[in-house]
Formats: sequence, structure tokens, C-alpha cells
Amino acid sequence: MATPSFQNWHLLRALLRQLTWALLIVYAASLGARWHWILDLTSHFTWQYAVGGILLSAGLWLVRDWKFLALAGVLALLNVGELYRHADVGFTSGAAPTMTVALYNRNVGPADQTAFKQWLTDNAAAFDVVVIQEAGASVKRMANELGSLYPFQIQEPRDHAFGMIILSRHEFREMEKINFPDLPYDNFAARFIIQPPSFKQPVTLYALHAMPPMDDESWRQRNVELTHVAERVGKDTAAHRLMLGDWNTTPYSPFFADLMSASRLTWKIGGPMPTPTWPTIGLPWLMQIKIDHILSSDTLALADMQRANPAHSDHYALIARFAEK
Repeated sequence: MATPSFQNWHLLRALLRQLTWALLIVYAASLGARWHWILDLTSHFTWQYAVGGILLSAGLWLVRDWKFLALAGVLALLNVGELYRHADVGFTSGAAPTMTVALYNRNVGPADQTAFKQWLTDNAAAFDVVVIQEAGASVKRMANELGSLYPFQIQEPRDHAFGMIILSRHEFREMEKINFPDLPYDNFAARFIIQPPSFKQPVTLYALHAMPPMDDESWRQRNVELTHVAERVGKDTAAHRLMLGDWNTTPYSPFFADLMSASRLTWKIGGPMPTPTWPTIGLPWLMQIKIDHILSSDTLALADMQRANPAHSDHYALIARFAEK
């Protein structure tokens, strides 16, 4: 008769094998991300798959299960490689003048903007531009109250999740609302140009809150929106370009790779790990994913990237400082 310790060891090995099979299945599903919206959703958890593969490898080594250790190790390596396939890891060096861009999906639900207003007030001297997504009537009222600190504004509030308000300390040289004709859901993107005082050349920014892929129709609309704006950015001849927003996709979806190719922008993470931005509530850091992004042209160097949650949204704000190269 097997001893209890041996039996427990056997059960542990069986559990690790089952988890390895599960990891293989979801990873294989993620490879079909272009074919179906549910398969695309499985591509968003590459960071979790990498960690899972590493932990499974350690456990399988402990129980001396060499065949499954090889499988888990390969899955870990594939997902770690995918984490950094599109990423520029480093920060810029030196003390070059910078501009600071803040991106925040505020969450359309809350009406009390007191904490958010205080955060914007406290950082008014630091923020050159603030892009607020899911902006409704209460955010518009707050923006009007902050007019002395952010005198230049683009206000497109909505009573649904796709309103946007942009606050700037610098005059807009150009402003454009980019519409998406012939799509089932009302949405838009914004293009605007500012001249940071410390920069030699102006910066052109494109802001988009893409449709969340909740079914096939909304998934296809999100992909059209991302493609349309990315192609506009890619054809833009401005030296300094930024594209930012909650795009409801992670850097590990093939549609993100398409966006980077079409826009000719780079994804600078400024450190060893990407900054997860959603959700802020209910899940630990390990289970959060990155769906809010700030991409830049090669003419701009990332000086710093941080996240914050000043108003208890389900998204973290991203705050990025860029310097001219």
C-alpha cells in the first residue's frame, strides 16, 4: 500500500499535468486570435501564461516529471518571448526637457468628481495634456471649473462610455474629430496638435477609446477603429506623433501588432515589465492586463511612465513623460 506522502506526491503530479494541459489549450486558442473574438480574448493573458508556465516548470521539476517539464518550459519561453516582441524596454537618459501626457479612463458611472478635480489641480503644473475618456456631463462641469488651469479644451462628452474631454495648458494649433462612418456604434477619435514650450517642434496626438469586444460585431468595430486611426497616424508627416487611449486590446493581440505596423509608432514600456491598467478593483496585480496605451514616434524618447488611480475608476491612469531626441 502506498504511503500517504507518496500518494500526495502522485496527486500533485497529476494536478500539475492537468494544469499544463490547460495552459497548452488556452495558449493554442490564443494563436487563433484573428479568427474569432473569443479566441482574441485569450491572447490578452500572455503575461499570466508566462508566469503560469514558469511556476508549472518549477513544480514539475520538483516531482521529476521531465516530459511535462519540457512542455511547460516551452510554453513559458514562448510567452516570455511574446511579452517583449514589440516592446522598447528602456528609458531615455539625460536631463532633456520633457512634456507630460496623462491618459485616464474615468468610468462614465460616477458623478462625484471631487477627488479627480483635486488630482488635476495638484498636477496642473506638471501635465501638459490630459485625455479623459468615458467623460460625461459631470466631467464636463469639472473641466469648465478647471478652465483657468487648463485653458484649452476639447469637449465631446456623451451619456455613454465613449465621451472624451481633453485638457491642455497649451493652445491647440489644430483640432479634428475623426468619425467612423457605417459602423453600428457611435464613436470617434480626436486629432490635435500642441507646441510644448520646451520642444523645438510641435506634437501631434491621436486619442481613441476603442469599442470593447463583447461579441463579433463589436470586435469587428474595434478592429476597424484601430486600423482607421493607425493608418491616419502612419500617413501623418509630423515629426512628433503620439497615439493614446483605452483600446480594449493588449499588446499581445495580433491586431495590436497590425496597429504598430500601420502607425509606424513604438511601444515604450520603460522598464522590465509592461504597466497593467485594468481592472483596478477585485483582482491582484498579477491578474491585471494592459488595455490603455500611449505609443510614440521614434523621434520621442520615454523619460518616465507611471500609473495612478486618482478617482477610483476601474482603470489606472497612465502618466508618460517624453523628451525630444
